[in-house]
Order: sequence, then structure tokens, then C-alpha cells
Amino acid sequence: MHKTIKCEADDLSFVMFNHALHHTQWVKKNFVGYFSINYAHTGFVRHRVGDGPERVLHAPVAWWTWPGPEFQYGNLEAPGWDHSYVCFAGDLLKKWKREGWMLPPETSSAWRHPQDPEAFRDKMLALHQHIATGKSRRAMLGLLDLLLDVIEGDVSRDSLGERVRAIAASMRERPAEGCDEDLHAESLGVSTVHFRRLFLRETGLPPHRFVMEARLQQAAARLRGSDFPLKQIADECGFFDEYHLSRLFRRKFGLPPGAYRRQARQLG
Repeated sequence: MHKTIKCEADDLSFVMFNHALHHTQWVKKNFVGYFSINYAHTGFVRHRVGDGPERVLHAPVAWWTWPGPEFQYGNLEAPGWDHSYVCFAGDLLKKWKREGWMLPPETSSAWRHPQDPEAFRDKMLALHQHIATGKSRRAMLGLLDLLLDVIEGDVSRDSLGERVRAIAASMRERPAEGCDEDLHAESLGVSTVHFRRLFLRETGLPPHRFVMEARLQQAAARLRGSDFPLKQIADECGFFDEYHLSRLFRRKFGLPPGAYRRQARQLG
């Protein structure tokens, strides 16, 4: 949406803003003459500043642009992302830049994960409303609040995907231990719901299915490589009992465990 309003005394103008659910778009442009704050509340975006590296930023994440370099960001894959943004310009921003005040740093790491994503989204939407209704002073204060949240955000959480993959690798090695989703979420500093979303994104499976697949693969390896009785394998791999293992094993491999073991030895 294009609506320009000015905070005359502060020489600051708001020029564009929008909120789009399930947004799928690729942006490649120079932002001449204005700055912007973007926010993805869900989904992910691929992001690059100038000749810097491309990174995948997982929501919730905010990023910003400034006049000068070429910015590339977006995601064309369904279902896209929940995207909000606001664009602003004016001599006041030049003053802030000179004084090193309120504007986030101009680097290739031009993104932050808000400390309180729900509050950040609400502030962005409230700012849109102030702009739409011409409430320039409230819009000014709303922008300052958003900028402060961006500056105080956490860039380190961009490594969440790597940390989730490490958790998955540990689960694959020791599937009998299961997955304490609440504990893992707490260790990452995210909600349990967000942990599940991240886990699915990084592994292709929800945590409970990932664990069960790992248990079945481990049981199959035990059957191929040992003479352990089925009850022992079931206990070691985290199944309730040998009957639970047998039922799920046959569903997965098309054979009961005993027949699978015999066939593996004949082929070996």
C-alpha cells in the first residue's frame, strides 16, 4: 500500500507499508532514497545484501534495507511467509545515521530475530494503522519502538537450523531416549510449537515420526548384525515390547523381524 504521511517537525515520511499472508515473491532491488523494515512472522526467506553470502532466515525474523547496495530476498515456495513491511525516508534519518543513533547497522548481517515475535508483529500492524489513518506522531513513536526492537534483537538465532540438525543427529544415534520437545525447545529459546516447525523443516519429519523411524532403522541394523533376541532389541531400541516392534517393523519393511533377519543372512 502506498500512503505518504509526514511528521513535519521531525522531517520523517512514511511512504509504503503492507501486510501479506502466504506471501511468495522475490525482491531484487536498490532502495533509493528510503529505508525499510521487513518482518516474516512465519515461513522463511532467502536473503542477501550486495555481494555478501546468501542466507536462509527462518521466521520469526526482521530485516532492514537502506539506500545503496542491492538487496535480494524472498521465497517463491508455497505456502510462502507472513510478510509485513514499512518504508520511510527523510532528513531525520540522515541525522540519525551521522550520529549512529536508532538505525540498525548496515552490514550483510542485516537481520535480527525479535525477542518477542508476537509483540513485534502487533507493533508492526499498529504502525500500519497509524499510517493509514494519518496519525503521524503515533506512527513516529511506533517506528522508534520497532527500530529499538530490531536493534535489541538476536542475530545468533539464525543458527537454529544447525542446532536442530545436531539434535536430530543425537536422536538418530540414541532413538530409545525419545524426544523431549519441551526440553529441546527451551534449550533453543523457542516455543515447543516453533521447535516442531523447525524440526519438520530441517528433517522432513515431525519429531515423533523421526524418532520412530530411527528406532526401526536401528532395530533393522540389530537384526542384520546380531543374534540378540527380539525382546532385547525391542528394549534397546525404545519399543514397548517385541509385539510393538513386530507390528511397526512389518508395516515399515513388509516382513516380520524374524523373516527379515533370515532374508538378510541369506543375502549376506
